[in-house]
Amino acid sequence: MYSYSTPSSEIIETLKLIPHPEGGHFAVTYVDEGKVASPYASNKEERVVQSTIYYLLSVGHNVPDNGKEPPERLVGHSSALGKLHKNKSPTMHLHHSGRAIYTLIEASPKPGKAPEVKQVVMGEDVSKGETRQLMVDGNWWKVSEIPKEDLEAVEKGQVDPERVGCLISEVVAPGFDWNDHTWLDQKSLAGVFGDDKASIARFTPYVHP
Repeated sequence: MYSYSTPSSEIIETLKLIPHPEGGHFAVTYVDEGKVASPYASNKEERVVQSTIYYLLSVGHNVPDNGKEPPERLVGHSSALGKLHKNKSPTMHLHHSGRAIYTLIEASPKPGKAPEVKQVVMGEDVSKGETRQLMVDGNWWKVSEIPKEDLEAVEKGQVDPERVGCLISEVVAPGFDWNDHTWLDQKSLAGVFGDDKASIARFTPYVHP
């Protein structure tokens, strides 16, 4: 289907990835401990200069149901599907292997206008419009997922599920801080789309519980 030389389980083990609250798996790989006043944070609070993570979407690596409730931040965790969120600092996404669809929703459209919605495929096939770099600033809600056709190929037994997914790096500057992170919940989703019931229904599966 596409180049995916290392099985997801091996990627998770080798890179020491853990479940991410947004869905998928991640590991922090670099934090510049220098501090700067962030122009994006409230009252220009200080943030580290930059932070970088690995982020992986994969198939069949959800938080296991062992009869115990997972931590609240991992409720509804899926390894193949993220949850809509935004971050105040700009985030550069850098593709390594596989492919994923990123859906971006304009967070602050002009009064009286519907928010712009666009989709970008991160992947290696530039002839099909896929990109290896994706910059997302703080005015966009974002969510990533494995393409439906790739998941359908897994269900039909046409491809090894361990070789379906997407590995990227995310570089945030000024660095990531949970105080700059916002989930798109159901109430906020309705605020974004107003009376557009079709869009609300479309994106409800992507909101955080």
